[in-house]
Formats: sequence, structure tokens, C-alpha cells
Amino acid sequence: MYIAVYVDDLLIVGPSMAEIKRIKRALRNRFHMTDLGPCSYYLGMSIQRDCQNRILYLSQEAYINRVIQQFGLSDCAPVSTPIDTSPRAENSPDYSCPLKQKVEYQCSVGSLMYIMLGTKGI
Repeated sequence: MYIAVYVDDLLIVGPSMAEIKRIKRALRNRFHMTDLGPCSYYLGMSIQRDCQNRILYLSQEAYINRVIQQFGLSDCAPVSTPIDTSPRAENSPDYSCPLKQKVEYQCSVGSLMYIMLGTKGI
């Protein structure tokens, strides 16, 4: 049995539905709780279950599309390198990157890392 906790959201997973119901009942007796039923979306991941074949499908497509929109990349075309390779003033030793640009870069890298780790190995 696994219980994933994120802030005030719980995701209870396990092989026994009876045990999951027992845990939910015990939690409901102690805490105010809303049961949303079978999970279909959690932390940016769409979840589909094939119970008969015991297969779980995870997708981050909606989250990826949101990240693409957030960083204004929806109209980008594929390129062979992810950055301009021609020399620019930003490469000089006395260049200082504006704080806003640093933060946007950090946020975009963080979003990409979340995508990478969310369904790693699947």
C-alpha cells in the first residue's frame, strides 16, 4: 500500500480495494476529507488504468502543453541546436544577465526537469 502526499492531496494506491477503503475510512474518521474517487489526474499527470490487464498509463501531455504556452514556445520550429551558436555580446566577461531573464530560465529548466522526472523510465 502506498500513500502519496502533496500538500493537502492524498493518493492511495495498492493491490487491495478493501484495504484502500479501510484506510480511507480510518482517515475520514480522523480528518475532514473528500473522496474524489478513482484518480484520473494527479500533479500534472493524466492517469488511465486498465485494471483487467493491470496496466497504468501516465501522460504529461496537458502539463507539457501548458509549459509550452507559459514560456511562449508554441510557435517554435525544430532546430539542430537549442541555442544560437553565433558569437554575441552576452558571451563577454562583463555581461550581466538581467534578473528577470535568470528567473525565467530557472523556471523553464525546472519545468523541463519535472516533466523528465514525472514519467521517468516509462
